[in-house]
Amino acid sequence: MLSPVDRVVRRAVMVPPRPTPVLVGIDGRAGAGKTTLAGLVAKRLHAQVVHLDELYDGWSGGAAGNRLLVKRVLRPLARGEHAAYPVFDWETGEYASRRRVEPAVYVVVEGVFSTIRAARDLLDVRVWLEVPAPLRRERALARDGDGFAPHWDAWARQEDELFGPDRPWEHAHEVIEG
Repeated sequence: MLSPVDRVVRRAVMVPPRPTPVLVGIDGRAGAGKTTLAGLVAKRLHAQVVHLDELYDGWSGGAAGNRLLVKRVLRPLARGEHAAYPVFDWETGEYASRRRVEPAVYVVVEGVFSTIRAARDLLDVRVWLEVPAPLRRERALARDGDGFAPHWDAWARQEDELFGPDRPWEHAHEVIEG
């Protein structure tokens, strides 16, 4: 049985070679392990990683983050161009810097809402992480502590609102549980 990393890497390397990057999206609810999986996959593929946490415009910015991802990252990369996006500073509550992403053989995008709506059609590999809510909460609060705790319920409602009609797990190439 292949490990989750092996499953995602296998999918990515099966995409026929081309002049534009192979775009891999890793999605799931908060605390599912997206960042960890993305880091391991990126290491194996020698890929760049885009973290959606940098694109949200705060705790209610899931839909805005997805729109920014599509417009400023996925579309340019799919055309073989560099991407550039504003980076949100969670301390100041505003976009404070910019990040540039060069076209590479592989680019991994990770974060809640990374495979929904218009992003879906631009991604070559879509991964959904399915983890029980109590474990996700425990992980997220251990990682982000008091910064996330007061926002957990509102963020979960936002996940329900955006994931509900879209159902990204039904469009994933790989669904990874646990």
